[in-house]
Amino acid sequence: MQNKFLAVIHNKKRRDIPFENLLFARVIDKQCHIYLVGGEKLSVFMSMEELEIMLNSPCFVRCHRSNIVNLQHVVEVERDFIMSNGEKVYIRRGDSVKMKKLWENSEFVWKGHI
Repeated sequence: MQNKFLAVIHNKKRRDIPFENLLFARVIDKQCHIYLVGGEKLSVFMSMEELEIMLNSPCFVRCHRSNIVNLQHVVEVERDFIMSNGEKVYIRRGDSVKMKKLWENSEFVWKGHI
C-alpha cells in the first residue's frame, strides 16, 4: 500500500505530513524547505533525489532541479507554477509548455479545494 504522507525529522521529532497538505518543496544545498497549507514551512536535511523517492505519487512533479510541486495546489501555469498560496515556483527553462500541458491534462486541476 502506498504511503499518503511524507515522513520527515524536524526539530528532532518525526512529522508525518499528509500529501494533500504539501504545497511544494525546494532543496538548496541538501536542505529541503517544505511549504505547507496554512503557511507553515519546515526545513529538513535531505536531497532532491531522496525527496522525489519519498513523494511517490502522480500528484508530485519535479519542475526544476531544486523544486517539486504538488499539482493539487497549482492554480495557474504561466512561465512558472502559481500555487494556491500565491507563491511562484520556478519551472526549468524550456519546460513551461510541457508542464502546463501536464497540469491541464491531469486530474489535479485546481478546483479551490482538495
